Amino acid sequence: GDKVVIAQAGYLPGEKRLADAIYLAILESLEAGGVSSDDIQLVIAPPAIQFAEQALTKDLSDTFNMPFPVKAFDPSNDTETAYLLADESGDPIHLARSLVDADVVVTLGCFGYDASLHGRSPEGEIWPSFARQNRREALVTSLSKHRRQALRQWRDELEQITAQLGVLASLHLVAGDNQTLAGVTFGFPA
Repeated sequence: GDKVVIAQAGYLPGEKRLADAIYLAILESLEAGGVSSDDIQLVIAPPAIQFAEQALTKDLSDTFNMPFPVKAFDPSNDTETAYLLADESGDPIHLARSLVDADVVVTLGCFGYDASLHGRSPEGEIWPSFARQNRREALVTSLSKHRRQALRQWRDELEQITAQLGVLASLHLVAGDNQTLAGVTFGFPA
């Protein structure tokens, strides 16, 4: 009876066939654990930093043809978010309402790499992908002005958010050349 949300941050490498295989593997694993497909929802957030990307349509169920609802998160619509916690300066952090309301959250995304940030980037992570637009933009501004300090703060906030949501499983993909899949890691968010 637990409501499970698969939170996909950004886009996945490969063609639709690869994405469908990943979704079906997650579905099979959840069903093997006793979760009904009626209690699963896939929510996809557009890339957090690439603002020029094309917006996702609201209901993606027909596009993906999955046995569970597939929805797009719109960071510009504040009503789609809910308060989760406050950051260290006391400012509220709002995340996609579906994640906040879920009993179980499974995160899915590609590892982001940015040489200007000395490695790992926020791309493919639930924070800020599922945040309100103003927080996404504030992170980009902060990263451009105070790279290492902003990156450290982002990592701390990401850790707090995953703990607050109770994220127990995280699937990270490593994109290869020409939109192929080079590798996969699965486990605890850390």
